[in-house]
Amino acid sequence: MDNKLSTAIFLTVCYADIFDFPLTFDELYARLVTNEQIPRKRVFNHLEKGKKQILYREGYYYLSGRAQLIKKRRERNINSEQKYDTALSIIKYLSFIPGIRLIGISGSLAVKNCDKSDDIDLFIITEKNMLWIVRFIMVCLLFLFNRKRSTEDKKAQDKICTNMFLSIDSLAISVKKRSLYMAYEIGLMKVIVNKKNTYENFISKNRWAQHFLPHLIPSAKAKQTRSSIVSVVSQPVNNLLFYFQYLYMKKRITREKIGRTFAFFHPIDRENEVQIKLKKRTQGYEKLLPGNTELVKSKKKIESDQVQIASI
Repeated sequence: MDNKLSTAIFLTVCYADIFDFPLTFDELYARLVTNEQIPRKRVFNHLEKGKKQILYREGYYYLSGRAQLIKKRRERNINSEQKYDTALSIIKYLSFIPGIRLIGISGSLAVKNCDKSDDIDLFIITEKNMLWIVRFIMVCLLFLFNRKRSTEDKKAQDKICTNMFLSIDSLAISVKKRSLYMAYEIGLMKVIVNKKNTYENFISKNRWAQHFLPHLIPSAKAKQTRSSIVSVVSQPVNNLLFYFQYLYMKKRITREKIGRTFAFFHPIDRENEVQIKLKKRTQGYEKLLPGNTELVKSKKKIESDQVQIASI
Protein backbone atom coordinates (compact mmCIF):
# COMPACT_ATOMS: atom_id res chain seq x y z
CA MET A 1 0.00 0.00 0.00
CA ASP A 2 2.84 2.44 0.83
CA ASN A 3 4.31 2.25 -2.68
CA LYS A 4 0.88 2.64 -4.21
CA LEU A 5 0.10 5.60 -1.97
CA SER A 6 3.44 7.22 -2.79
CA THR A 7 2.55 6.90 -6.46
CA ALA A 8 -0.85 8.51 -5.92
CA ILE A 9 0.50 11.42 -3.88
CA PHE A 10 3.41 12.11 -6.22
CA LEU A 11 1.24 12.02 -9.32
CA THR A 12 -1.38 14.28 -7.72
CA VAL A 13 1.18 16.94 -6.75
CA CYS A 14 2.83 16.69 -10.19
CA TYR A 15 -0.50 17.21 -11.92
CA ALA A 16 -1.30 20.29 -9.84
CA ASP A 17 2.20 21.63 -10.48
CA ILE A 18 1.43 21.78 -14.21
CA PHE A 19 -0.99 24.57 -13.31
CA ASP A 20 1.42 26.20 -10.81
CA PHE A 21 -0.90 25.17 -8.00
CA PRO A 22 0.52 23.98 -4.66
CA LEU A 23 -2.03 21.97 -2.67
CA THR A 24 -3.39 22.11 0.85
CA PHE A 25 -3.87 18.73 2.51
CA ASP A 26 -7.63 18.82 1.92
CA GLU A 27 -7.08 19.56 -1.77
CA LEU A 28 -4.41 16.89 -2.14
CA TYR A 29 -6.67 14.32 -0.53
CA ALA A 30 -9.70 15.27 -2.62
CA ARG A 31 -7.68 15.21 -5.88
CA LEU A 32 -5.73 12.04 -5.08
CA VAL A 33 -5.20 10.02 -8.27
CA THR A 34 -6.09 6.49 -7.28
CA ASN A 35 -8.62 3.82 -8.18
CA GLU A 36 -9.85 3.20 -4.64
CA GLN A 37 -10.91 5.08 -1.52
CA ILE A 38 -8.03 5.67 0.91
CA PRO A 39 -8.62 6.88 4.51
CA ARG A 40 -7.58 10.48 5.19
CA LYS A 41 -5.49 9.48 8.20
CA ARG A 42 -3.44 7.05 6.13
CA VAL A 43 -2.68 9.74 3.55
CA PHE A 44 -1.81 12.31 6.24
CA ASN A 45 0.48 9.91 8.10
CA HIS A 46 2.21 8.99 4.86
CA LEU A 47 2.85 12.66 4.07
CA GLU A 48 4.25 13.19 7.57
CA LYS A 49 7.05 10.72 6.82
CA GLY A 50 8.35 13.20 4.27
CA LYS A 51 9.65 12.62 0.76
CA LYS A 52 12.48 14.42 -0.96
CA GLN A 53 10.46 15.22 -4.06
CA ILE A 54 7.46 16.66 -2.16
CA LEU A 55 7.90 19.47 0.39
CA TYR A 56 5.55 21.28 2.79
CA ARG A 57 5.52 24.95 3.68
CA GLU A 58 2.97 27.51 4.86
CA GLY A 59 0.12 25.02 4.56
CA TYR A 60 0.94 23.79 1.03
CA TYR A 61 2.49 20.70 -0.55
CA TYR A 62 4.61 21.26 -3.66
CA LEU A 63 7.41 19.73 -5.70
CA SER A 64 10.97 20.36 -4.61
CA GLY A 65 12.26 23.63 -6.02
CA ARG A 66 8.79 25.11 -6.55
CA ALA A 67 8.25 27.05 -3.31
CA GLN A 68 7.70 30.26 -5.31
CA LEU A 69 4.31 28.90 -6.36
CA ILE A 70 2.88 29.63 -2.91
CA LYS A 71 3.12 33.38 -3.50
CA LYS A 72 1.82 32.95 -7.04
CA ARG A 73 -1.19 30.98 -5.84
CA ARG A 74 -2.10 33.68 -3.31
CA GLU A 75 -1.89 36.38 -5.96
CA ARG A 76 -4.06 34.35 -8.31
CA ASN A 77 -6.60 33.77 -5.58
CA ILE A 78 -7.02 37.54 -5.20
CA ASN A 79 -7.44 37.91 -8.97
CA SER A 80 -9.98 35.11 -9.00
CA GLU A 81 -12.24 36.51 -6.27
CA GLN A 82 -13.26 39.52 -8.35
CA LYS A 83 -13.48 37.42 -11.52
CA TYR A 84 -15.70 34.91 -9.70
CA ASP A 85 -18.15 37.66 -8.71
CA THR A 86 -18.22 38.80 -12.34
CA ALA A 87 -18.95 35.24 -13.49
CA LEU A 88 -21.81 34.86 -10.99
CA SER A 89 -23.46 38.11 -12.11
CA ILE A 90 -23.30 37.02 -15.78
CA ILE A 91 -24.52 33.49 -15.05
CA LYS A 92 -27.47 34.96 -13.15
CA TYR A 93 -28.80 36.46 -16.40
CA LEU A 94 -27.82 33.51 -18.61
CA SER A 95 -29.78 31.17 -16.34
CA PHE A 96 -33.05 32.73 -17.60
CA ILE A 97 -32.43 31.49 -21.15
CA PRO A 98 -35.14 28.89 -21.96
CA GLY A 99 -33.73 25.37 -22.09
CA ILE A 100 -30.87 25.85 -19.63
CA ARG A 101 -30.50 22.88 -17.27
CA LEU A 102 -27.02 23.43 -15.82
CA ILE A 103 -24.31 26.09 -15.84
CA GLY A 104 -20.95 25.41 -14.25
CA ILE A 105 -17.70 27.34 -13.98
CA SER A 106 -14.78 25.28 -15.29
CA GLY A 107 -11.09 25.81 -15.97
CA SER A 108 -8.78 27.89 -13.78
CA LEU A 109 -11.57 29.99 -12.25
CA ALA A 110 -13.24 26.88 -10.85
CA VAL A 111 -10.24 26.46 -8.51
CA LYS A 112 -9.56 30.21 -8.21
CA ASN A 113 -6.22 30.00 -9.96
CA CYS A 114 -6.62 32.81 -12.51
CA ASP A 115 -4.26 35.41 -13.84
CA LYS A 116 -5.79 38.86 -14.21
CA SER A 117 -5.95 38.52 -18.01
CA ASP A 118 -7.78 35.16 -18.02
CA ASP A 119 -11.22 34.59 -19.48
CA ILE A 120 -14.10 32.74 -17.80
CA ASP A 121 -14.89 29.17 -18.91
CA LEU A 122 -18.44 27.89 -18.70
CA PHE A 123 -19.87 24.38 -19.03
CA ILE A 124 -23.52 24.20 -20.09
CA ILE A 125 -26.13 21.43 -20.21
CA THR A 126 -29.39 22.08 -22.03
CA GLU A 127 -32.84 20.61 -22.41
CA LYS A 128 -33.34 18.00 -25.14
CA ASN A 129 -33.61 19.56 -28.63
CA MET A 130 -32.53 22.94 -27.24
CA LEU A 131 -28.72 23.00 -27.35
CA TRP A 132 -28.32 25.07 -30.51
CA ILE A 133 -31.20 27.36 -29.59
CA VAL A 134 -29.60 28.00 -26.19
CA ARG A 135 -26.19 28.56 -27.74
CA PHE A 136 -27.58 31.01 -30.31
CA ILE A 137 -29.35 33.09 -27.66
CA MET A 138 -26.35 32.94 -25.33
CA VAL A 139 -23.87 34.03 -28.00
CA CYS A 140 -26.14 36.91 -29.04
CA LEU A 141 -26.46 38.13 -25.45
CA LEU A 142 -22.74 37.88 -24.76
CA PHE A 143 -21.88 39.73 -27.96
CA LEU A 144 -24.46 42.40 -27.11
CA PHE A 145 -22.78 43.06 -23.77
CA ASN A 146 -19.25 42.63 -25.19
CA ARG A 147 -18.60 39.55 -23.05
CA LYS A 148 -18.16 36.88 -25.73
CA ARG A 149 -14.65 35.49 -26.10
CA SER A 150 -13.71 34.96 -29.74
CA THR A 151 -10.69 33.14 -31.19
CA GLU A 152 -9.36 36.45 -32.50
CA ASP A 153 -9.35 38.13 -29.08
CA LYS A 154 -5.84 38.87 -27.85
CA LYS A 155 -7.22 40.44 -24.69
CA ALA A 156 -9.88 38.27 -23.12
CA GLN A 157 -9.97 39.44 -19.52
CA ASP A 158 -13.31 38.53 -17.91
CA LYS A 159 -14.82 37.53 -21.25
CA ILE A 160 -16.96 34.40 -21.40
CA CYS A 161 -15.77 31.26 -23.16
CA THR A 162 -18.67 28.82 -23.56
CA ASN A 163 -16.40 25.92 -24.41
CA MET A 164 -18.57 22.90 -23.55
CA PHE A 165 -22.24 22.20 -24.32
CA LEU A 166 -24.12 18.97 -23.73
CA SER A 167 -27.75 18.07 -24.27
CA ILE A 168 -29.60 16.27 -21.46
CA ASP A 169 -29.98 13.23 -23.72
CA SER A 170 -26.21 13.01 -24.29
CA LEU A 171 -24.65 13.32 -20.85
CA ALA A 172 -22.06 10.55 -21.06
CA ILE A 173 -18.63 11.75 -22.14
CA SER A 174 -17.50 9.70 -25.15
CA VAL A 175 -15.04 6.87 -24.50
CA LYS A 176 -12.28 8.62 -26.48
CA LYS A 177 -12.39 11.59 -24.12
CA ARG A 178 -12.41 9.60 -20.87
CA SER A 179 -9.11 10.48 -19.23
CA LEU A 180 -7.54 11.84 -16.07
CA TYR A 181 -7.72 15.32 -17.60
CA MET A 182 -11.46 15.06 -18.26
CA ALA A 183 -12.08 13.50 -14.84
CA TYR A 184 -10.49 16.55 -13.23
CA GLU A 185 -12.56 18.86 -15.45
CA ILE A 186 -15.71 17.14 -14.20
CA GLY A 187 -14.67 16.92 -10.56
CA LEU A 188 -13.38 20.47 -10.17
CA MET A 189 -16.26 22.20 -11.95
CA LYS A 190 -18.27 24.59 -9.77
CA VAL A 191 -21.97 24.12 -10.47
CA ILE A 192 -23.87 27.40 -10.22
CA VAL A 193 -27.19 26.52 -11.88
CA ASN A 194 -28.64 23.03 -11.49
CA LYS A 195 -32.23 22.38 -12.55
CA LYS A 196 -34.16 19.10 -12.34
CA ASN A 197 -31.26 17.10 -10.83
CA THR A 198 -29.19 17.57 -13.98
CA TYR A 199 -25.84 17.57 -12.16
CA GLU A 200 -26.69 14.32 -10.37
CA ASN A 201 -27.68 12.67 -13.66
CA PHE A 202 -24.50 13.96 -15.32
CA ILE A 203 -22.32 12.45 -12.59
CA SER A 204 -24.29 9.19 -12.73
CA LYS A 205 -23.65 8.92 -16.48
CA ASN A 206 -19.93 9.50 -15.96
CA ARG A 207 -19.13 7.09 -13.16
CA TRP A 208 -15.94 6.16 -15.06
CA ALA A 209 -14.34 9.31 -13.59
CA GLN A 210 -14.33 7.69 -10.14
CA HIS A 211 -11.76 5.22 -11.51
CA PHE A 212 -9.30 8.12 -11.51
CA LEU A 213 -10.57 10.37 -8.70
CA PRO A 214 -12.74 8.47 -6.20
CA HIS A 215 -12.39 11.17 -3.51
CA LEU A 216 -13.30 14.04 -5.84
CA ILE A 217 -16.13 12.60 -7.96
CA PRO A 218 -19.29 12.23 -5.85
CA SER A 219 -21.53 9.20 -6.00
CA ALA A 220 -24.90 9.98 -7.53
CA LYS A 221 -27.87 7.97 -8.69
CA ALA A 222 -29.69 8.86 -11.88
CA LYS A 223 -33.03 10.52 -11.23
CA GLN A 224 -35.85 10.46 -13.71
CA THR A 225 -36.84 13.83 -15.08
CA ARG A 226 -39.35 14.70 -17.73
CA SER A 227 -38.44 16.81 -20.71
CA SER A 228 -40.45 20.00 -21.04
CA ILE A 229 -43.16 20.37 -23.67
CA VAL A 230 -41.01 23.07 -25.28
CA SER A 231 -38.28 20.53 -26.03
CA VAL A 232 -40.74 18.47 -28.06
CA VAL A 233 -41.83 21.31 -30.34
CA SER A 234 -38.36 22.93 -30.51
CA GLN A 235 -36.68 20.17 -32.53
CA PRO A 236 -37.16 21.74 -36.01
CA VAL A 237 -35.85 25.12 -34.82
CA ASN A 238 -32.93 23.47 -33.01
CA ASN A 239 -32.01 21.48 -36.14
CA LEU A 240 -32.18 24.60 -38.29
CA LEU A 241 -29.98 26.62 -35.92
CA PHE A 242 -27.52 23.73 -35.70
CA TYR A 243 -27.28 23.67 -39.49
CA PHE A 244 -26.65 27.42 -39.81
CA GLN A 245 -24.20 27.57 -36.91
CA TYR A 246 -22.30 24.56 -38.20
CA LEU A 247 -22.04 26.10 -41.68
CA TYR A 248 -20.71 29.30 -40.12
CA MET A 249 -18.12 27.42 -38.01
CA LYS A 250 -17.16 24.77 -40.59
CA LYS A 251 -14.25 26.69 -42.14
CA ARG A 252 -12.95 27.65 -38.71
CA ILE A 253 -13.06 24.20 -37.11
CA THR A 254 -9.69 22.84 -35.97
CA ARG A 255 -9.95 20.48 -33.00
CA GLU A 256 -13.52 21.35 -32.05
CA LYS A 257 -16.01 18.48 -31.78
CA ILE A 258 -19.53 19.44 -32.81
CA GLY A 259 -22.77 17.45 -33.08
CA ARG A 260 -26.49 17.93 -32.59
CA THR A 261 -26.29 17.03 -28.89
CA PHE A 262 -22.80 18.20 -27.95
CA ALA A 263 -20.24 20.91 -28.68
CA PHE A 264 -16.66 20.96 -27.42
CA PHE A 265 -14.95 24.20 -28.39
CA HIS A 266 -11.30 23.48 -27.62
CA PRO A 267 -9.16 24.71 -30.55
CA ILE A 268 -6.01 23.95 -28.52
CA ASP A 269 -5.38 20.36 -27.43
CA ARG A 270 -5.06 21.08 -23.71
CA GLU A 271 -5.23 17.41 -22.79
CA ASN A 272 -2.21 16.49 -24.90
CA GLU A 273 -0.39 19.55 -23.60
CA VAL A 274 -1.04 18.45 -20.02
CA GLN A 275 0.11 14.89 -20.76
CA ILE A 276 3.42 16.17 -22.17
CA LYS A 277 4.02 18.39 -19.14
CA LEU A 278 3.08 15.57 -16.76
CA LYS A 279 5.58 13.27 -18.45
CA LYS A 280 8.34 15.86 -18.02
CA ARG A 281 7.59 16.32 -14.33
CA THR A 282 7.61 12.59 -13.67
CA GLN A 283 10.79 11.99 -15.66
CA GLY A 284 13.22 10.06 -13.54
CA TYR A 285 10.46 8.50 -11.48
CA GLU A 286 9.17 6.06 -14.11
CA LYS A 287 9.57 3.11 -11.75
CA LEU A 288 7.31 4.83 -9.26
CA LEU A 289 4.51 5.42 -11.76
CA PRO A 290 2.15 2.99 -13.51
CA GLY A 291 1.97 2.72 -17.30
CA ASN A 292 0.89 5.78 -19.28
CA THR A 293 -2.42 4.18 -20.23
CA GLU A 294 -3.35 4.03 -16.57
CA LEU A 295 -2.78 7.77 -16.26
CA VAL A 296 -4.64 8.77 -19.38
CA LYS A 297 -7.41 6.39 -20.39
CA SER A 298 -9.73 4.40 -18.19
CA LYS A 299 -9.48 0.63 -18.65
CA LYS A 300 -12.81 0.03 -17.00
CA LYS A 301 -15.41 -1.67 -19.15
CA ILE A 302 -17.99 0.88 -20.19
CA GLU A 303 -21.61 -0.17 -20.34
CA SER A 304 -23.15 0.55 -23.72
CA ASP A 305 -26.09 2.41 -22.21
CA GLN A 306 -23.67 4.94 -20.69
CA VAL A 307 -22.22 5.89 -24.05
CA GLN A 308 -24.25 8.24 -26.18
CA ILE A 309 -22.22 9.85 -28.97
CA ALA A 310 -24.24 12.07 -31.27
CA SER A 311 -23.18 12.48 -34.88
CA ILE A 312 -23.34 15.47 -37.18
